[in-house]
Amino acid sequence: MQADDWPKFRPALLLAALLALGCAQAPLAAPAPAPRMPALLRALNTDLQRHIDSSLAFLLQGKNEEALMSAAKAAVAAQLKHPGSARFQEVHVVTTTRGKFVCGQVHAPGLNTGAIRFTQFVAGADSATIDRSEQSPAHSFTATMACL
Repeated sequence: MQADDWPKFRPALLLAALLALGCAQAPLAAPAPAPRMPALLRALNTDLQRHIDSSLAFLLQGKNEEALMSAAKAAVAAQLKHPGSARFQEVHVVTTTRGKFVCGQVHAPGLNTGAIRFTQFVAGADSATIDRSEQSPAHSFTATMACL
């Protein structure tokens, strides 16, 4: 090939160079899969969102936080063997960027296999999750972690 032949081979050489560069590059990697949320975190997220949605619907009816706490206590009591014997302490409304829900502690006969202790709960106006660690780690995790 002589110097004056360069113009006629130029497009082919450029095309070959571009193809070589394109082929030499590593193929685009598929995006990394989203990390799987552990089962306990999924339970926390699902239960908590249910309580937040319940609280939001309740508060949008024009009711106040005191009424929300009373409704949450009723939701907790409804899950107990002896609803009338439930004693509550440290009940309060938690406000997050996602919404509001109620945290507190409940004690009732038969709730924690004879132990004399208060048990953590998280609730909405018509839904509740009580720490039942002896029955379900997910319930324990939801009630404890949400109220920290």
